[in-house]
Amino acid sequence: PVFGYKGMVLATFAIALLGSVVWGHHMFVSGMSPYAGSVFSIMTMAVAVPSSLKVFSWIATLWRGRLNFPTPMLFSIGFLSLFIAGGLSGPLLAQPVLDQYVHDTYFVVAHFHLIMAMASIFSIFAATYYWAPILLHGRMLSERLGRWQFWLTFFGAYAVFLPMHLLGLAGHPRRYSQLAGSAAYVSQLLPLQRFITYAAILLAAAQLLFLWNLLQTVVRGERIGEANPWRATTLEWLPASEWSKELMVQRGPCEYGGATEDGTDYLMQHEANAGA
Repeated sequence: PVFGYKGMVLATFAIALLGSVVWGHHMFVSGMSPYAGSVFSIMTMAVAVPSSLKVFSWIATLWRGRLNFPTPMLFSIGFLSLFIAGGLSGPLLAQPVLDQYVHDTYFVVAHFHLIMAMASIFSIFAATYYWAPILLHGRMLSERLGRWQFWLTFFGAYAVFLPMHLLGLAGHPRRYSQLAGSAAYVSQLLPLQRFITYAAILLAAAQLLFLWNLLQTVVRGERIGEANPWRATTLEWLPASEWSKELMVQRGPCEYGGATEDGTDYLMQHEANAGA
């Protein structure tokens, strides 16, 4: 079961609430009142508290769990890694004095894309591989191709966005292909830009593996029918023959593991009641 379930729910609501009142942290260099800047700075740093609670609960859940590592789990752990890596630079950008230096540089690009783009995409891939047998009418995506895609995407994401932090600390602004009057400055950063470009090409190419995996699965993928490949305990994996029955769910909302191949643990209480 998920560690600290109630705390996770409260943290989610807290992030939603705080996230709606921190928009000013994008405007520290706009000439806003220093008092307003302090308020936005404090509120932005406060988001780190419920976010840290969620991260702690995720790690504690993994620590206590009996894990295996199919492709959906790999992408889930990859999400957690990228979420942490991207989030660590958030409190730095929440400081008006530091933000004035790195504002609108590649440092901001790196922070935003790690936590908002790559972490989100990893969770989408985790869900896609997990629910593929339902979405593709009983066909499983290839685990071998999925693992190749994961590792190339994981290292590619870090190879693209970690060096961008260094560009930002060097003062390289975003959205500029050249800096007027600063040819020597740009040339010093050109090797790092080239490395990022090569890594981005690798990152994009890795997604071709997913497209090929999806195509070959639709055409000739492994059929599992209504089987429960992950031994999941949630209702969407029940066979269609059970959908018309009145079910008595015996587990909490986030308790996993221990299901039979066809998920019949959900039916035990129903059948017992019927027998009585």
